[in-house]
Amino acid sequence: MENNLYKHIDVALTALLEAKAEIIKYNLSFSKAMSELKARQFKTEIYKLLYPDKSHQAIDLPEKDMPTITLKTGSLRKRADGLFEVRFYVAKKRYSVYDKSADGCVKKANKLIREKARAEKQKPVMPGLKEWLYKWLTTYKKPYVSLGQFRALETNIRLHILPNAKNLPLDKYKQHDCQTTINNIVSPRAKKDAFEILTNAFDKAVVCEMLAKSPMVGLQKPKYKKTTGCALSGTEQQEFLRKIEPLPEKSAFLFLLHSGLRRTELVSLRWRDIDFEGETIHVRGTKTATSDRVLPLLVPLRRILSGLPKSGEKIFSVSADHLTKLFKQICPNHKLHDLRHTFATNCLEKGISMKVLQRWLGHSDYGTTANIYSHVSDDFSREEAKKYSAGE
Repeated sequence: MENNLYKHIDVALTALLEAKAEIIKYNLSFSKAMSELKARQFKTEIYKLLYPDKSHQAIDLPEKDMPTITLKTGSLRKRADGLFEVRFYVAKKRYSVYDKSADGCVKKANKLIREKARAEKQKPVMPGLKEWLYKWLTTYKKPYVSLGQFRALETNIRLHILPNAKNLPLDKYKQHDCQTTINNIVSPRAKKDAFEILTNAFDKAVVCEMLAKSPMVGLQKPKYKKTTGCALSGTEQQEFLRKIEPLPEKSAFLFLLHSGLRRTELVSLRWRDIDFEGETIHVRGTKTATSDRVLPLLVPLRRILSGLPKSGEKIFSVSADHLTKLFKQICPNHKLHDLRHTFATNCLEKGISMKVLQRWLGHSDYGTTANIYSHVSDDFSREEAKKYSAGE
């Protein structure tokens, strides 16, 4: 018994010596700290010896004040005002319970400990970033965006965000983690879109009371300058037509060139969308409200369709990604969408009005068409003006 007592006294004195260095470092009162440590550390070690089965429960309590009920967790002390206090932690959060008697305080504490532990078990598990992004996409975006927008969001999440992000629980994400994810994305446009996706997804987590604050707050939006693309010149068009002549995808490329369809609109085209008698094409667009539209069945388009076999529901059995990659091989300095710009440019040069072109392209706003192709109209006007001036 005596040896054990000396052992605990030695532990207490060692704690005092270690505390002395901290006291000198922070210029605190050593005598005050000594008395505090004597009242805490030293007596705690003694109680560990006297009450080994209850040492975690009681600090600075004389034997007469020791509770008869076992405290589940935490520590019990008697305050200067005579009240007993139990302090305990659940999920890293501290709680305190007070009572006039030690047993009453322990009873209250045990009850609260059970309640908090039960609530913690029932608390939903915080999802990881991947799980939440797909839940956000399917629950909060899919019902309210077009199919094309949904696919673009899913592609960015799958190809750009997730490969560059840590799959941490949402509440573990810090501003630095979000910034690193954005910085690791190479494409300027994908970087900008990823920033918007993460901002919206974390904001929704805050609205759903999963987070107190979004880690995206304070991050600077990446800079991105949108380019409108460039139509193929006359020479480039001739070269393009020469290269696609032997390809099985020739009809699909020609249809894009003479219709101005988006690539997804082309691959979604079905035979039932073609009215040969009425000479119209029903385009089931998904990008904007006016994407779903009716186009005239122009002579080049009728010629293309007449040479295709009606072997299935779809007119073109080819994927949009395949056409994109193949076109890049044929025209390295252009992208597939430039065939749409080429169609629009050819229309304006043939004298088709901007308003008609807007309807054919499926732009929801006339200003969109005018902003993109006004330079073509101006150039054409100048060339026409030269014809007039040449006769003077």
